[in-house]
Amino acid sequence: MTRRIGFPEAFRSVDPTALWCDPNTPIPDDWAPRGRWRVGQAMHTFTDDYRQEFFWRRPEEGSLIAMAARTCTAPDYTVWVEDPDEWGRHQAWRSALVGAYWQALGVTVIPVMTWCAALQDYIAPGSLWAVRGPRRDDPGWRERAAVFEDTLEPGAVLVFGNEPPAGAFSCPVIRRPLHSGKVEALHTKRGEAPSLRRVA
Repeated sequence: MTRRIGFPEAFRSVDPTALWCDPNTPIPDDWAPRGRWRVGQAMHTFTDDYRQEFFWRRPEEGSLIAMAARTCTAPDYTVWVEDPDEWGRHQAWRSALVGAYWQALGVTVIPVMTWCAALQDYIAPGSLWAVRGPRRDDPGWRERAAVFEDTLEPGAVLVFGNEPPAGAFSCPVIRRPLHSGKVEALHTKRGEAPSLRRVA
């Protein structure tokens, strides 16, 4: 029999609309995803959903990881473009709620971009946002990014992984690899500089 998971008590006094990140926030160079993260690194959440359910179901323990990382992206709970709007709203709400909880504990939290209009209900215009770069087989990424920018009016966008299409955003864009250590090692082996740069 499946055990029922109730609403986590730690979130009862949290306002999800409090989550917002100054676009001029200094961005660390060294990031790792939840599951590979180590003390001393910033933590992003562009990883499997099962690794992020921990932050929802065990918020006090999850907050210890966020506080140790000091800078995090909010949980990136999956929303597919064909999912019902109700599911997208639920996932956006959970992400904003966990992110606001961490932020209240002194963590620098960057909200994450999903292709869900419900985000505008929680994050005020002008925030710094984080997003995973497009996969190579996703020609609709640029169009969805344009809709996001028109709706949310980001102050800047932090892109992890693949480079976004040229002109995808009119606001400043900052890039970071999905795993800093691996990318730096790869570029060092090739005699190249790692791609840790502002691109717009």
